[in-house]
Amino acid sequence: MDHDDTATNTSWKARNCLSLGEYVKSWSLTGAANTQVLFRRVFMWTIILVRIVQTILIIAYNTFVSRVSSIIFGILFGILSFLFVFWCLTMIDRAQGRRKIWGLAISRLHLDLFIASCAIIHLILLIGFWTFLGHMTFNVAWFSLWASIALYGFICTKPPRGV
Repeated sequence: MDHDDTATNTSWKARNCLSLGEYVKSWSLTGAANTQVLFRRVFMWTIILVRIVQTILIIAYNTFVSRVSSIIFGILFGILSFLFVFWCLTMIDRAQGRRKIWGLAISRLHLDLFIASCAIIHLILLIGFWTFLGHMTFNVAWFSLWASIALYGFICTKPPRGV
């Protein structure tokens, strides 16, 4: 069973197409079962809030140096990126047990360390936006984080091999 009482042997759709209440439960700081879950959710909130700020900064930067079309594209991409990262982080939060991918076993601890490291890297990127990162470096790192969160999100859609 996942931490939200969803059976692990259910269909892909039942595990991953969640109701609004299930999303709220995965993002709630007050309903955390223990400190590990609380820290995971604080890091998830850090990631999503920093990504929102970064998207706003990117769009604001584009208003000074680009055309209107790139601003509109930035807004649309920002909304889609937010929804996708939100879903992926929810899947990572709900994952229990071990998943075997390419011969490697990914456990809950591995996922928690991944979330923590992503939150720290997002904060470094936010600070680096004004100081030490160039525009291209920032964009490559930002996209790489997005891709790694997506990869882990999709890994977590697989049923666990054992708890």
